[in-house]
Amino acid sequence: MRLYLAPMAEISTAAFREICYRNGADVCYSEMISAKAVMFNNKKTIKMAMVRPEEPRTFVQIFGSDPDDIAGAIRRIEELCPPYGFDINMGCPMKKVIKGRNGAFLMTDPDKVRRIVRAARAATKKPLSVKIRKGYIHENGSEVAAIIEEEGADLLVIHPRLKTQMFLPGTCDPDFSIRLAAERKIPVIHSGDVTGPKDLERFADSRVAGVMIGRGTFGRPWIFDEIRHGVAKNAEERKAIMKLHFNAIRIYSRQLSEKAMMSEIKKNAVWYSRVRRCRRVPQPCLSDRMGRI
Repeated sequence: MRLYLAPMAEISTAAFREICYRNGADVCYSEMISAKAVMFNNKKTIKMAMVRPEEPRTFVQIFGSDPDDIAGAIRRIEELCPPYGFDINMGCPMKKVIKGRNGAFLMTDPDKVRRIVRAARAATKKPLSVKIRKGYIHENGSEVAAIIEEEGADLLVIHPRLKTQMFLPGTCDPDFSIRLAAERKIPVIHSGDVTGPKDLERFADSRVAGVMIGRGTFGRPWIFDEIRHGVAKNAEERKAIMKLHFNAIRIYSRQLSEKAMMSEIKKNAVWYSRVRRCRRVPQPCLSDRMGRI
């Protein structure tokens, strides 16, 4: 089962992706990239979208509500620095994203979903992923997923909560991910509340092709190795990873600013300081069901 780093604003940076790859991530997603900002040639946004050639499988995630903007942004990024693939964000529940009728709001308009995926598919031959939720106010994830597959997407990522549930504890519905994977022919990736090997066990007998980890990586970019090998990193290993991460931030943040560098270091230092004492992690019993995208 493949392990994915989730797209997280101001977190899934080039530096963090490098550390996650070093510690067992199979696929990484970038921060959210505004299609409109790319079309306006915003320098900061363009820099955020640049994926290093040595990154093995990184999807650049794009958000927007205009099919032409999204297609244009994909073409622009592919010209400048082609990533492994592209992802369309149809799952973000944050107010500033929803206000622009982007993210999860798109699930209220299945026809627009169709037009966006069709435009994105026509813009690139690279792997195309779409990230959705269970629904906005009412559940319609199955309907939207069918449209996404019909329009030629290669991969579907499902966060099985409604937009109205945000990230509330106890609201994640992994059974919905399992049902969706059974319905669709394209690979379905579950995203939500994955913090260790036991969270994957429920998918062992399903067609879910992988899991995406977001908040579970905070201060624990080695979670991918822990899940795969069933053994937690010791204190010295964690310290070495933290040093590598901070050094990577220093290198990559030169493209942005010293303020951005210090902000990223401070944020991650807080998370690293909260990691609990090393303990044995139960060995997961999972088979690899997913080939290449």
